[in-house]
Amino acid sequence: MLDASDTPVATDTPVATDTPVATDTPVATDVPVTTDVADAGDVPVATDVPVTTDVADAGDVPVTTDVPVTTDGAMTGLLAPLPSACAVAFEDAAALCRTTPCAATANVALRCPGNGFSVSVAAGTNRARVAYTDNQGGFHPMYAALDLAARTGSVEMIPSGNWPARVISTRDGGDYVTSFSADASDREAMAVLTREAGGWRRVVIEGGGYVPITLGDGAHRADGRESFVYSRGEGPTSTIKAATRAPDGTWSTSTLGDGPVFGRFALETAPDYTGDLMLARWRFGMPTATARTLFVSTGAATPRSAYVQTPGTSEDFNHVSLAARAGNSPVAAIGLDDGVHVLIPGATAYTDTLVANTARGQDALCPGGGGTPPVTCGTTRTCTARGTFGARGSHGLARTADGRVWLVYTQQLLDRDYQIVAGRPMGGPGCSVNVTTVADRTRTELVVAEVGATSLTERARFVMADGALSSDLDVDASGASLMIARLAELEDPSAAPVLRFVAVDTSTLR
Repeated sequence: MLDASDTPVATDTPVATDTPVATDTPVATDVPVTTDVADAGDVPVATDVPVTTDVADAGDVPVTTDVPVTTDGAMTGLLAPLPSACAVAFEDAAALCRTTPCAATANVALRCPGNGFSVSVAAGTNRARVAYTDNQGGFHPMYAALDLAARTGSVEMIPSGNWPARVISTRDGGDYVTSFSADASDREAMAVLTREAGGWRRVVIEGGGYVPITLGDGAHRADGRESFVYSRGEGPTSTIKAATRAPDGTWSTSTLGDGPVFGRFALETAPDYTGDLMLARWRFGMPTATARTLFVSTGAATPRSAYVQTPGTSEDFNHVSLAARAGNSPVAAIGLDDGVHVLIPGATAYTDTLVANTARGQDALCPGGGGTPPVTCGTTRTCTARGTFGARGSHGLARTADGRVWLVYTQQLLDRDYQIVAGRPMGGPGCSVNVTTVADRTRTELVVAEVGATSLTERARFVMADGALSSDLDVDASGASLMIARLAELEDPSAAPVLRFVAVDTSTLR
């Protein structure tokens, strides 16, 4: 699930359907055309490479005593729901599949105007909830309630919510929203919002005005408690905390660690919900201040080093996901510039598997855009750009009820024809270049792979309708179903974002 990612708007109105956009694009410099690549489904994953042995994370601190928090909603009453301009459309699930039988059981387009970012999903039996934050004169979290049996859905704005915001599932199939929030008196706080029959209840987890917040995943406990993880602050002064709801509905907080946090981090428990919380988080490590280590912590045990980013390859943001298997052995995955890494635990170290054709990239256009060598004025030419790319925030891990662990990721298979026209401007020197998209066969594919004892096996592949690079992806599981929320931005910056929900029946994937 996702990291730091809310004024009423007009009533629901459908917006344009998701379609590839082909617009004229100026080209500034020459960029080599990528060579043709084989379909990603035909390419095996990279050879497993052992990574560093376990080391202690000196920055992690023992869990502190739970500190109770107060229920703000009990004092102020329920918050009235707010309308949303988003619309829900259930579409043909079979249209996603490249082969039969089709494992997809739901295919839902969520259409919202304007731009935005951050998507999360909470799974339940025959239901799902999707949260999305728009950016229309401010940050506004949207809450989509999907009835998968009736094939109906609705979207509303979460009152008092802001950014970041995430929807998190509960063990009984319910959900709650974690969000930075401000009430009617503009008191800013980290809060939980729960949808009840008469509106939204707001519980303040931690107040004190604005502080940078990063949200992580949720986890269920065997005794009925529900927890989620978040960080408060930035840099060396930041603190990683767990907020926990007891069966009686009261909340408390405890400290899991301190020190710098980078990008999204993940929380998990054992498959039977017993044992301590498991946390996967980035932290500065040895040997230099520019290298960092992904640590996996389980309760008071010594954190394990799952991956080390060497100096010179560190990034501002890394997407981290986590899923535990029997024996309290959590599998981790990270998305870096060179692709999605699946980190599988062994007796003494994690094994790193780099998933083929998931390196971050973009449309390289074609040579001859006015750079070196220069375009010859008065000429017209065509070219084709091809390549297979991954994207930032384009993966997630989840565990189904049978204990199987799944990696979901996206790939953009670029295949686009351009026409380049070079000519002299009227009455002026130089040479102007105009680039037009002639044909666009680009597609985006959603891949579901099973994480085995030591390797990764692709089980299914689904074709998205837009061909855009994914900017965020979240996965949750209920029973044998994987429920996936995916966000993408089209090439045209004025186009509405592409939001899609997909449900997959893993019992058919062997």
